[in-house]
Amino acid sequence: MCLLLLLHRVRGDLPIVVAANRDEYFDRPSAPPAFSKDGRVLAPRDLRAGGTWIGVNRDGVFAGITNRSGTPLDAKRPSRGEICGAALGEASARSAAARVIESVSKRPTNAFNLALADAEDAIVIHYDARRRAEPIDLAPGLHVLTNHHDVDRLFVKEIPERFKSLGRAAEHHEEALLAALADVAKDHTVRAPGDHAICKHFDGRGTVSSSLVLVGSPPRPRVRFLYAPGPPCQAVYKSVPGTFVYPRGERG
Repeated sequence: MCLLLLLHRVRGDLPIVVAANRDEYFDRPSAPPAFSKDGRVLAPRDLRAGGTWIGVNRDGVFAGITNRSGTPLDAKRPSRGEICGAALGEASARSAAARVIESVSKRPTNAFNLALADAEDAIVIHYDARRRAEPIDLAPGLHVLTNHHDVDRLFVKEIPERFKSLGRAAEHHEEALLAALADVAKDHTVRAPGDHAICKHFDGRGTVSSSLVLVGSPPRPRVRFLYAPGPPCQAVYKSVPGTFVYPRGERG
């Protein structure tokens, strides 16, 4: 995934709003979002290396990971998808960050950018596979993470200007917000360094899927996960059916 857009605590009823594109080789197999066997995690799955690149758990914790360009790849290191999966095993973004930092200190992975969020906190971890990972707290608002730069170093000016409807939709109907997020994900006009659009089409690789994630307020967060199994300019977003199962006596 090469673009992750996070609106954190912009809406009181939806503290986490995400649009994320995964850029990969077209022949890399993956499975669409599904619940884990214990019903605690909702996430797609990479069928080659295992793990996931994006997901949310029943406690309302969101995690999304990208690789980090410009660093050498060591095929002997663990899959970065394990990092995202481990984070989704935690009950808060703060504890997820601590778990990830401890994990890479013991078993280094290849470089990554990781976004973590819950109703209270939003955190980014940049890890270049050489130095110790450090958490960066994010203020409420719009944040953009890519595989090319640290958080908010790319598209921060372009997205609010090009997609002013995104901010307006955050104040209005949920469906209008989803439509605005989808417009960002499938855009071909906003360019990154190297003349790359948000929705990418290259020979053999490009944007292979897109996710829209809405996470409601605690204590029992409502989650909407929409998934497009291809470039969002062509594939249709479909809602993942079902909801999280809570212990007896707790409302879902």
